[in-house]
Amino acid sequence: MFSCNLFRLDLGLFLFHSNPFAILLSIVFVVTLIWNTKLQLTVNHATSWNFLYNAAYGIIYFASGLYGMFHGLKIGKTSPLSKTLLLVGLGLLSYGTALFIWVYYNLALQIEIPYPSLTDVFFVLFTPLVAIGFFLFVRFFKNLTTASHVRDAVIIFIFSSALIFYIVRPDLNAEMSAAQLFLTIFYPFGDVILLSLALLAIRIGVGRIQSSLLVLTLALILQTVGDTLFTTRTAQKMYWNGDISDLFYTLSAFAFGLALILIKEQSQTQNLST
Repeated sequence: MFSCNLFRLDLGLFLFHSNPFAILLSIVFVVTLIWNTKLQLTVNHATSWNFLYNAAYGIIYFASGLYGMFHGLKIGKTSPLSKTLLLVGLGLLSYGTALFIWVYYNLALQIEIPYPSLTDVFFVLFTPLVAIGFFLFVRFFKNLTTASHVRDAVIIFIFSSALIFYIVRPDLNAEMSAAQLFLTIFYPFGDVILLSLALLAIRIGVGRIQSSLLVLTLALILQTVGDTLFTTRTAQKMYWNGDISDLFYTLSAFAFGLALILIKEQSQTQNLST
């Protein structure tokens, strides 16, 4: 059962603690949501506004990454939360960088969907960095983890693999380059890892642990949904910059930022950094 009181307390810290970054992040998030709504209602999906939208929510990823890295270093190496802040922050920084490069391909090189390209280097780095950071955060509460959770982790991984690969159904053929072959396999497999970690956290009972972990779990789920939508829509030649998959990425970026803010706040108010 989720700890509603703790969750409300942490959201209160986020909303009313006068955190300048939280306020700024919220403003950018609201602007991007309004922006995305306008794009959904526009017939032409190949405008500069569509391309620039990726940079807009890329700012949320990038800024959240800088925030996580800064406070991870500020807390210090002795803190069990510093590695989570640093790794997740670095992963978000990498993802934001990928989006900025993506926009460069769109506007400067006139390539609407740059795949594979330099952007994929930074997109690929996101998954292991965030996954390891998330794992370390869950491991911090290892006293709540039992042998049955380890067993369930294997079951969850198998279930996630079947679900993701059934939905995505990656198209592998002999005409693919080595890079295309690797990315076609890696992206759905990376989603399997993220979804497995999220479901495992739910199985352990994220509400009993920290609401920041609950929000971080939500971010992983939203990211996985975005990836799945992007992959399937791209394969069906239905993707356009700023579509429903990018909306889920926007939601995920904000959830990641919120999670890092809550982790930082909790490290101060609940002495988790000692």
